[in-house]
Amino acid sequence: MYFPYFRGKRHEFYAILKANDAIYQKAIPIIEPVKLGSETLKNLRLICERNIKFILIINPTAQASPTQQEVLTTLVNGELTAHTNYILGFIIDKTTQRDHISSFVNMPSTLKKVFIHRGEYSEDLNDFQQFNNSILYNIYANQKVTAEYINNTSRGSEKVLIDDGFSKQQRNADYPEESQFSNLSLRYNDLGFFGFGDYLMVGDFYKYSEGGGGAYVMAIHILRSENNRVSMKHFLSDVNSTEIVNQEGKFFDALQELVDFVAVDNTIHRTSGIQKYLDLHEEGHFPGNGTNKEIAMIHHLEQITAIMN
Repeated sequence: MYFPYFRGKRHEFYAILKANDAIYQKAIPIIEPVKLGSETLKNLRLICERNIKFILIINPTAQASPTQQEVLTTLVNGELTAHTNYILGFIIDKTTQRDHISSFVNMPSTLKKVFIHRGEYSEDLNDFQQFNNSILYNIYANQKVTAEYINNTSRGSEKVLIDDGFSKQQRNADYPEESQFSNLSLRYNDLGFFGFGDYLMVGDFYKYSEGGGGAYVMAIHILRSENNRVSMKHFLSDVNSTEIVNQEGKFFDALQELVDFVAVDNTIHRTSGIQKYLDLHEEGHFPGNGTNKEIAMIHHLEQITAIMN
């Protein structure tokens, strides 16, 4: 099973809603809600109404996130109270105390529950012998926990490993033509995991921002796979690269590189995301920087679920 990790930004919600319905036979999105505005509430309600199973983190830890009580009041006991097709997620790290976990597992809810380890619990690991009786999965952020910790805390439950496979650069101009991506989708079963996850072509990175900005270099990040290698192609614009101007021209410059590549390549699946890029090229329409990322996320979701073991 595939567990893509989102932080509940607008175009991430749109990607979940617009991706092919068939992927949700193999994918359960994890959503860490970083805002609780009207748009977040609307999109979560739409996901529920589409009967897309997802994990809702009730104690988000990203910068400027709402509190656990705010998530419970606004979502679990508010906007989503009539829905049952989602799972409650609880982040565990070195600051987590035993009574925090105990309160979570004993919540008076019929919803299933999971732990998401974004750090190592610093109290008695034997606590999980009891806690795991009440949860569905233990989900681990690969770079934040050790293999020994996973073995000691996952007994009695299914375990999932999330790997940050995206080599994020400070500037779009710094991306190479191609970079390696995690191949966990091809080997998670062999490693003894029930499922795997990633942070798509965003990376385990969140920066609080009220609005977006222009790019010096436009980038389109597209996942591809060949044999047992999974990689990320980076299609970059060349025009006006020293100024934040001509976003439309930069998009079509990068898009032309993508169109030329997929015309002769068979390692990038013809997903609905790729088809959308081809349609935009034919129409000559610039959808905006946020929608560019959204389309790449749709492709990523569909490509991963097509190649996973």
